[in-house]
Amino acid sequence: MTWDITPYRSVGSLQLGRHRNEIRRQLGADFTSFTKDIGESEADAYDHLGIHLYYDDDDRLEMVELFQPASPTLKDVSLLGRDYEQVANALAEHGYKAKPTDVGYSYEDAGVALTLNGSEIEGVAVFRKGYYAD
Repeated sequence: MTWDITPYRSVGSLQLGRHRNEIRRQLGADFTSFTKDIGESEADAYDHLGIHLYYDDDDRLEMVELFQPASPTLKDVSLLGRDYEQVANALAEHGYKAKPTDVGYSYEDAGVALTLNGSEIEGVAVFRKGYYAD
């Protein structure tokens, strides 16, 4: 499934800031919940879609992680399963600037972070404005 990213706003039809119950009604009951870090809100895993959804303390969507079989795009640039250099060049043409992280690269001007396995992109995180500043 293709998930078009609108920076700081949405991933496909999933609007950042929407309530967990609304998203569960939208995507259905085929999910599991888990806690990634102690003290954080439970996340919802829709592994068959290739997405994990993270919520704030008010149960509002604040971050979406995407992995295979999802197919996220930003400005028509396909992100997953590709060589990072190719994606970086395409994103740079759209004016996005990369910042190295411990697991890949962050594009804070797009609200996106990329996780690499070697040189291949294996994960995409889409987050609300200020998510990493909190």
